[in-house]
Amino acid sequence: MPSREVYWNITNHNMMYLLLITVLVVFLFRMGRYMSVLLNGKKNPVSLAGGAKSLACLWREGLSQRRIRRDPLAGLMHLFLFWGFVVLFIGTLVVALQADFNIHVLVGQFYLWFSLVLDLAGLFALLGVVGLVYRRLIIRPPGLKGITEDWILLIGIALILISGFVVEGLRQVANNDPWALWSPVGWLFFRFFSLFRVDLTFAHRVLWWSHLSLSMMFIAYIPFSKARHLLFAPFNIFFSANRRIGDLLPLEVNKLDNSFGASKANTFTRKHILETFSCTHCGRCELGCPAFLTDKPLSPKGLNSKLTDFLGRKSEGEQVVTSAWTLAPEAIWACTTCGYCESECPVIINQVGRIVEMRRSLVLEHGEVPVEMRPIMRNIEKQGNPWGEWWGYRGEWAKSLGVPLLKDIGKADILYWVGCLGSFDERSREISVAVIKSLKALLVDFAILGKEERCCGDAVRRIGEEYLFQKLARENIATIEKYSIKKIITNCPHCFNVLKNEYSSAMGASFEVQHYSEFLAERLQKGAAELVGNVNKSVTYHDSCYLGRYNGIYEAPRQVLAGIPGLQLVEIERNLEKSFCCGAGGGHMWMDEGTGDRINQVRSQQALETGVKTIVTSCPFCLTMLEDGSRSVEGAVEVVDLAELVAKVIS
Repeated sequence: MPSREVYWNITNHNMMYLLLITVLVVFLFRMGRYMSVLLNGKKNPVSLAGGAKSLACLWREGLSQRRIRRDPLAGLMHLFLFWGFVVLFIGTLVVALQADFNIHVLVGQFYLWFSLVLDLAGLFALLGVVGLVYRRLIIRPPGLKGITEDWILLIGIALILISGFVVEGLRQVANNDPWALWSPVGWLFFRFFSLFRVDLTFAHRVLWWSHLSLSMMFIAYIPFSKARHLLFAPFNIFFSANRRIGDLLPLEVNKLDNSFGASKANTFTRKHILETFSCTHCGRCELGCPAFLTDKPLSPKGLNSKLTDFLGRKSEGEQVVTSAWTLAPEAIWACTTCGYCESECPVIINQVGRIVEMRRSLVLEHGEVPVEMRPIMRNIEKQGNPWGEWWGYRGEWAKSLGVPLLKDIGKADILYWVGCLGSFDERSREISVAVIKSLKALLVDFAILGKEERCCGDAVRRIGEEYLFQKLARENIATIEKYSIKKIITNCPHCFNVLKNEYSSAMGASFEVQHYSEFLAERLQKGAAELVGNVNKSVTYHDSCYLGRYNGIYEAPRQVLAGIPGLQLVEIERNLEKSFCCGAGGGHMWMDEGTGDRINQVRSQQALETGVKTIVTSCPFCLTMLEDGSRSVEGAVEVVDLAELVAKVIS
């Protein structure tokens, strides 16, 4: 009957347990340090449990590695390596049942199929290693920076796998194993060693112990290396099922004994610490980070590395953001909160949330605010808009258009939330006028708040001024609830995101909110109006970060563009979820970039590389930044909002 002796030719195999105990001591000592740091963090203020949703997220992002598979070669090789080792680990446990618990399972047909499956698992894992080495040495994709640690891991894994096959081949030769073909890779070594016709039992014994030692050393090395993501990332993925890109933590600003944001090791939440330890250092976050790619002092991957070092120091009272250690303030302020790093991260690290937590500490605990933002925040606090214009002028632009105010008519089916740019910025008011023309053409019962509307608080919240954000939110929520509004539409993705998602998560309010592009696409599809005439031009479309990555709205603007007669859409290379930020998010609409290239100029150049001279946006922030950025490009460039195009052709 097919079977084999587990410890054939191995004397004193009990020494293996002494080695295992030593490895476990080293392993658990290092893990104990990590757990000490983790438990020293703040409890997460929101529930992380997700049940079936979390399990689905773990399968999708952890076990099937959806985000890694966006790169076909890297994804396939990583799957080979990961699942190969999973099968080999399970196989090792099965062997232990027989060797250590005297449960004889490795007999008969099960043993033969078991041998075949494990051999193929090892082969696929080795193919994964070879593919990843090829990618590093030959392909060398942008952003992939090989470091010594990478090569230690890849070479170490390759040696473990190859030595395992060699040991199998030597055993088959010495035993003249009649079932050798069921271990096809080992059989190849069996055929090779059969040529020598010498006693190979000593070589088998030496290589068996070498293979075991390499495996044990690798286990001990895991928590000391970037491979620790194998231990932490599954938990981080599991507990990330309920969060969206760019999610920010709620904060009780009126609680006197509260710490505001994150500045010391014990003020980071346990989830944020778990995320830090989960980083794979793959560099995917840097491939589309506007700050990193324009030579600002921020690298999302570098931030994780520095936070890991900082947390490992466990120095009580030490500040994480200082000019002398760990993270420079310039790096924290360089983030545009575009969310690219989060959308690409294979282990779902909430980079934006952690950065905003550190900004909260700088602003609320230390009073450190970028110079350019100080008057902006004062203006928003006093007048409800960034320019300091008298709050009573907010609705003046709409009087000549006959736009009804809610305070005059009492109720309407739809509230059109205009936003600060749409109310006070001269260029953005043209977008507001275009939206109103379309709403009238669609026969929509709508109104605006006029001077009752205040800044939604998007920029101040991402700067870290949570107290002012909550003050604005309470005022706006009270106004909206006063009129029993059924639905809100807005053409500003920043307002849209705050009204739809953050007034609920931070303040407990719940409104039905639609971006103008969604609303228009639905109404046009139902035949509420017709687009007539002939635009006769080619355009390219810029995906707004807060509309696209934050809220997953990609198709609605394109559906509207597709319905405009004579218009041809030419896509930018960086589009959809890989769109490049315009540079306005995170308060940067009013902040100087300081060093490096200007983000809006880089994005404008990317758009014009399509060969068209018209850029379409669906965000007043993006329009402002791209108009400014386009001035650095030779030739006449037109930047228009989707609403403006529709207003020209809607009947």
